[in-house]
Amino acid sequence: MKDSQMANQAYLSTTAGVKGIYKPTQALSFGEGAVQLMSAAGIGKLTPNVLMLGFMHSWKERAISDMCSYYNVIHDAFTYNMGVVILHAPAGLTKTPESLSQSNLPKSVASKKSPKKAKKSDNKKLMSCCTGGGEDIELLPGGDELLFTGITKERVIDVYWLFDDGGLTLLLPYLLTLRKYWSKAKIRLFTPGREDQLERDQIQVSTLCKKFRISPTDVQILTTLNKKPSDESKARFKEMIRPFRVDVEENSSGDGPDHHTDKIVDDVINEDTLTKFAKKTNRQLRINELIKEHSAKSDLVCVTLPMVRVGSCPAALYMAWLDAISHDLPPVLMLRGNQASVLTFYS
Repeated sequence: MKDSQMANQAYLSTTAGVKGIYKPTQALSFGEGAVQLMSAAGIGKLTPNVLMLGFMHSWKERAISDMCSYYNVIHDAFTYNMGVVILHAPAGLTKTPESLSQSNLPKSVASKKSPKKAKKSDNKKLMSCCTGGGEDIELLPGGDELLFTGITKERVIDVYWLFDDGGLTLLLPYLLTLRKYWSKAKIRLFTPGREDQLERDQIQVSTLCKKFRISPTDVQILTTLNKKPSDESKARFKEMIRPFRVDVEENSSGDGPDHHTDKIVDDVINEDTLTKFAKKTNRQLRINELIKEHSAKSDLVCVTLPMVRVGSCPAALYMAWLDAISHDLPPVLMLRGNQASVLTFYS
């Protein structure tokens, strides 16, 4: 463990250029390890207030216990008064040059198996499946081959500020523009409003951003957020959650995936659950449709992370919401503050 600590500390300070201290921890599970880090990290005012996770791309193929562990970590972060950021990078954390095919990649990279094929509850695989996209590829050496690294040029960051969570959804994209990679990026802000007071809402949001010393290049009011999603979106979502439905006839016989043999029966989806959260489900599907409509060619999308009370929503349904929001989009940051204000007015 000491050798691993020294190697990772060297990676932070030399390869990654990060000024920080690498401190490993040992735990029996991914969730316990995350709680240990959240409770022990930082000193005084230097205590971190945001937890960042990679999206679990292989959530549909994993055991329910893995999903529950990931889902509970999000709730634990709010318990520790932290904000939560989840990065969904469809192609993973590496941007392999197009000239390199799978056949001529380094053996250490090309030989890795997809996390979607792993069904055992393994904590190491649980963490790696949250950093890769379709394949579990190691981070390649060289800064320009990592996601969000490279030359500085004009880019677009779209922010969907759908809920007042203290301002983290608006602050983080602004902080990104202070970095070299995003220094020329334009921030476009989307927020819900009413069609009959469209102009007034635009003026109010622009004035509010000015008080926060944040100047988006464009402010758009979403007046169709509460419309019903398309039949195509509903059908895709229905198919996504089908393996987790306890009232589907073909899965009720016990011949289905391993998910239904798990003892955690409270984390499968039934018709009552779908009815209870129908409005919230439709909202996530509609958010995805609006993002596709306005931000399909953006470089980064920041959107408010959906949240529910602890124990009120099955982990499978919540993961399906996250998947539905970020489906077929550029890299997506799903953010949720801890209700503490992170923005200050200019006076």
